[in-house]
Amino acid sequence: MNKILLFITLILSSQVFCQTSKEKAINLIEDILYNEYFLLEKGFDKVEINIDKSLDKLIYKETYHIDNKNIIERKYTVFLDDLYNHSIYYDTFMTDDNLYNVNVRINAKNGSVKFESIEVSEKFPVPIYDTNYVDYITFFSNKPLSKSYVDKLLESCKILFNAEEVVKAKIFKTN
Repeated sequence: MNKILLFITLILSSQVFCQTSKEKAINLIEDILYNEYFLLEKGFDKVEINIDKSLDKLIYKETYHIDNKNIIERKYTVFLDDLYNHSIYYDTFMTDDNLYNVNVRINAKNGSVKFESIEVSEKFPVPIYDTNYVDYITFFSNKPLSKSYVDKLLESCKILFNAEEVVKAKIFKTN
C-alpha cells in the first residue's frame, strides 16, 4: 500500500513540475538572451516572453538597463494567428573570438505586430515613447554565443513559433 501511495505521490508531484515544450523553449530563449555586462557602467539586457492563452497573443519584451541611468524597453505584441509559421529567418555575425551574434526574425501579417518603445534617460527627464505597427518580430543576441547556443536558440524559436523551418538569410541589408 505504501508503494502505491509513493508512486501516486511521485506522479502527481512530477506533473506539477512538468513544462510544455513551448514553456521550455521560452525559458531557454530568455536564458540565452540574458546578458550582464560591466563595461564603463554596469548593465543588463533581459528578454521576457509571455503567451496570453485567453487572447491567443504573444508578448515579447526586451529591456536594456544601464546603471540605473538609462532604461530602454521594447515590446512586440501579436496574435499568434498573425505570425507566418512557415519560416524563421536568422543571420549570424562572427566575432573575433570565433563566437556568433545572431539576429532572428519572425514575419507576420502586414502591420499586425504592435511595437512599443519606451526610453528613460538620466539626461532627458521626460520618457520617450514610440508606438508603431510592423510586420515582424526581431531580436538580436547582445552577447556572443557559441555555435551550440546558436543552434539551441534557433531550435527553441522553431518550437515556440511552430515554424516548419529555420532559414539562414540576410535579415538586414548593410551598405
